[in-house]
Amino acid sequence: MATIINMPSLSPSMEEGKLESWEKKVGDSIESGDLLANIETDKAVVEYEAIEEGIIRHFFIEPGDTVMVGHPIVIVSETEDEDISGLIESAKEASTSLSKPTKISQPEHDSQASAVSHHEEAVAPPPPPPEPVKPAPPSDGRTKVSPIAKKIAEEHNLDLTHIRGSGPNGRILKTDVEQALNRGTSEIVTSPPPVPVLSPSSHVAVSPMPELDLEGDFQEVPLTSMRKTIASRLVESTQTIPHFYLSIKVQVDALMELRKKLNENGIQKISVNDMVIKACGNALMNHPAVNSRFTKTALIQFKNANIGFAVATPEGLITPIIRGVNQKGLGQIAKESKDMATRAKEKKLKIEEFTGGTFGTSNLGMFGIEEFTSIINPPQASNLAIAQSNLELQLDEDGKVVQTQQMKLTLSCDHRVVDGALGAQFLATLKEILENPITLML
Repeated sequence: MATIINMPSLSPSMEEGKLESWEKKVGDSIESGDLLANIETDKAVVEYEAIEEGIIRHFFIEPGDTVMVGHPIVIVSETEDEDISGLIESAKEASTSLSKPTKISQPEHDSQASAVSHHEEAVAPPPPPPEPVKPAPPSDGRTKVSPIAKKIAEEHNLDLTHIRGSGPNGRILKTDVEQALNRGTSEIVTSPPPVPVLSPSSHVAVSPMPELDLEGDFQEVPLTSMRKTIASRLVESTQTIPHFYLSIKVQVDALMELRKKLNENGIQKISVNDMVIKACGNALMNHPAVNSRFTKTALIQFKNANIGFAVATPEGLITPIIRGVNQKGLGQIAKESKDMATRAKEKKLKIEEFTGGTFGTSNLGMFGIEEFTSIINPPQASNLAIAQSNLELQLDEDGKVVQTQQMKLTLSCDHRVVDGALGAQFLATLKEILENPITLML
């Protein structure tokens, strides 16, 4: 019996997947567990293993195609001669309710810009060229017009609703207005004043968001799956988590000296970030309420510190998770962080390596940033922003002026989980550990 395999959901936030490569070809036999394809999710390129046994009969998508989760991708049958024509047709009909496979667009200067898969051309042929009629108004009821076109129209009392725009999505450009003026006065009328838009949440009259002027030179950079997910998650974080921030300065002379000695005598090079992550793991064990998550019915406290650290990739940030930091030594933490950071940039992390964190960190010290705040990565309740260390003059216990290295740490807190006093106590413990770093070796 033939079976259709659909695009799987390979991460909690995955809505669509891009086929990087097929590892089998039509006619190949496969068994459960065989590597079938490499699929790019919103966070990584994941190896997808077959869950069906049989013979590969038909591919619906090709490498480079992006389809929604649930879209048919391949047919597997028990025998080579089984008729699958009816299955192909039914799959094509079912796929019309899902977004069609598309290639990720390349910049205009890229001569190798991809086209729609020929498989999809059979599923949903491209629509005929649009007739030269006035485009339908946008769903929000507003006429899309560039600022300069709008200004000219207002100066000549030109009714824009009678003009067909030649820009993207029917946007009216300067040239469209000038052509209308050249055609005569039939379109020049006194336009009514704009109707104020009411915000559903506040019921206060607000002006529409201004449109971007796209008449000049520009390059459209398509959103990647990762960038879409980052946008969605950060909006969720800022809109649903009540953030507040606590900052503290830490004297790190002893920390830097210990790191220097460890790197001179050790095999595994240790970074300041590794040491801060380890210190956070120890501090969280002293303040388990910080190592928690908010739910509608309870606060979930975790027994181990699974700490994420932000890694910048060409497509955006991803946060690999070091699990059980409180149970690991500095060498092991350094080894894991280096390995996962490398694979994160190559989009080769496994799902379990970037999910399940209980606490987050973000370090911009290597870029010379002296202070910043970070956004909490839900469902975590805290995120520590790590800045660079600077030389500062201070008074010692004897009243003498001394030069010390100071590093500023800022904790972003979810106020539903971490109150001000609790966050301050956590930072005080973290400061004590970092200023007496020998405890990191215990």
